Amino acid sequence: MEGIDLSLISVEWLDNHYKWIIWKLAAYEVAFPHDFIRRSLTPNNVMLQLKYRYDREIDQCYR
Repeated sequence: MEGIDLSLISVEWLDNHYKWIIWKLAAYEVAFPHDFIRRSLTPNNVMLQLKYRYDREIDQCYR
């Protein structure tokens, strides 16, 4: 994805955030099926969430 420097993140960072993003998006679909079913847990949304977390934690140094 554009704007990401892979040398700044570790495999552990990626695994951890990926796990929690999948959990969060799946929980949305279970908790709110009429609003999120088959629309929340998509590859595009996962990538957008990873990019958001990268921008917030790595670029802005906010945890």
